Amino acid sequence: LPPYISEAAAMWCSMLGLLTYATLLDFGGALRGQFGSAPDNGGLTDVDGCISSRDLKLVCPETKILQIASAHWHRRAGKNCNRKELTKKAGNVARAACDPDASVAVGEICSGKKSCTIPVGFTGCPEHPYRQLRIVYDCWDASDDEDRVRGPSKDVDSNFDQLAIPVMQATTMLDGKPKTTPFDAETETKMFDGGTPTTTADGETAWDILCLSGKVGEFRHWGQVGCNSFSAALRLKQCHRLDVKCDIDKRVQDITLWWKVTGAKKVLRIPKTAKPISAKDQYYYRFFLTSEGCPHGNNAEDCDLPWAAFNEPRKVSSVADVTRRFIVYDSRIPGNPLMRMETNKYHAEFLPSEFAFLGTGLPLPEAPTFAGSHGTNCSVSQECAEPPRSEAPVPSTDFKVTSNYIMESPSDPGHIVLMSNHNEARVTETYVVEFSAESR
Repeated sequence: LPPYISEAAAMWCSMLGLLTYATLLDFGGALRGQFGSAPDNGGLTDVDGCISSRDLKLVCPETKILQIASAHWHRRAGKNCNRKELTKKAGNVARAACDPDASVAVGEICSGKKSCTIPVGFTGCPEHPYRQLRIVYDCWDASDDEDRVRGPSKDVDSNFDQLAIPVMQATTMLDGKPKTTPFDAETETKMFDGGTPTTTADGETAWDILCLSGKVGEFRHWGQVGCNSFSAALRLKQCHRLDVKCDIDKRVQDITLWWKVTGAKKVLRIPKTAKPISAKDQYYYRFFLTSEGCPHGNNAEDCDLPWAAFNEPRKVSSVADVTRRFIVYDSRIPGNPLMRMETNKYHAEFLPSEFAFLGTGLPLPEAPTFAGSHGTNCSVSQECAEPPRSEAPVPSTDFKVTSNYIMESPSDPGHIVLMSNHNEARVTETYVVEFSAESR
């Protein structure tokens, strides 16, 4: 063949291969496990353990988090499995008809965490338990846990969305205690304890707003704004997708959202009766979705960001990691509704107390007495900064505060000491992914 024909054929073959690869990657991440992880995110790890007899632990290095590529149960018991006991419980395992794909179940437990433990007995088939669980996972940079792909700027609409921590504040009652919460008072009305802002109609819920009261059918499909599937595939990435299931069955209490990122899928749920936590007008609503790492341990509730008390002795250091997720429904542009997934992340370290001997004498302090602070925003006219509880998007902000207290030594009664406690925290810039409605 003439050289120019060979060159053209090679070019078309390359383009066809890339298009095929992009298509497969965009519809399930099938090639991710074969070609490795996204750049700079480490390699895949394959773990196969006897889940019928012991816990299975997944761990990532510091500053990285878990992303589940695949997980499957099987019954090929390893030599360390208690085969006799398991066979007694399982009976005729050949008749079991359970689904061996554990990817979604394991992803719900582990994805986005630095480490996780799959508990013994997580066998996936109550009547005929599987013996082994094989998990293939990746460790991604913590700042990349939502799989950032090139799309619109996080400042999605500078005319409407306030991305800086607002100066204005609102005070409400949470758990019987006054809480001061910053928000953009000029454009967004706060709602607490299921209240309704004056700019919205009474009774509007997640079902009314996200599912249009069931008028849109069972599923609403959304694609990431400004993301090109082909360009993303060249970097072993996928454009984000969001599928919303609006089940009209009144026995189903929740709206289910499947948030698809590269090689993984996050399953989120919001009660149909959930009220917006804030609104700007009758076309813009923000809902709370879920939390991870809150002190109360209830993923269905929001929380204040942990900030350890300075007037209590600490024997050991402690760490707090909190993730809070919100969803915004924006239909202010007629015929072009948008959804935004917003993720707020917080990391804090509370160091052990340091003590400096001051002497002896009477009277001894009855309780720790404040003796000054230094650090972020500390001044003679205001208290030191604390991490804000803000539902609106925020920029990255660091907090470092040390406070001192005079007290009786907890380890040597009768002696007076100066106790110093140090808190460090970082609020990460809100990660925003914008979606537009697709017609299918």
